[in-house]
Amino acid sequence: MTLFSPYGIPIFLGAALVLLTSLIVVPYAVYRLIRFRKISLTVGIAALLALPIFWNVLTEIFLGGEDLNPPIKSREQLIGVYSKGDQSLKLNADGTFEARGLFAVTSGKWSNRDWGLTLSNTGLEEPRIITINGHFCIVPFYAGVDLDMGVILEKE
Repeated sequence: MTLFSPYGIPIFLGAALVLLTSLIVVPYAVYRLIRFRKISLTVGIAALLALPIFWNVLTEIFLGGEDLNPPIKSREQLIGVYSKGDQSLKLNADGTFEARGLFAVTSGKWSNRDWGLTLSNTGLEEPRIITINGHFCIVPFYAGVDLDMGVILEKE
């Protein structure tokens, strides 16, 4: 759906209204709690409903959030060591990889297409390249956005 589809503008305006409301209601509710040590039932309910939106906006603004489809300008951005605890994956410039503690195969060839990563002979569907707070990470056992991502290897 685009902004210029028949329902695009009303949906955009509705989302903007909800966002602005959450940015006003939550700080107002906190101010009333601190200043007067009480809050009205209506403002309290509105603040509780708006709190998740408010929290998501703040974390996206200040932390940069998580991007499941990051723009990858060149393959060189991905080269390096990704690790978490005793698990690691090293992507070499020559197109080979070395893995430790992840799967039975410890080396092979790697390639990427956009944010999808292919690791030869591992049997994985398609590991995913993501960014968290602007830093590249690899999710070797990615199963979909609605499921637990499992191990997230962070670039060193």
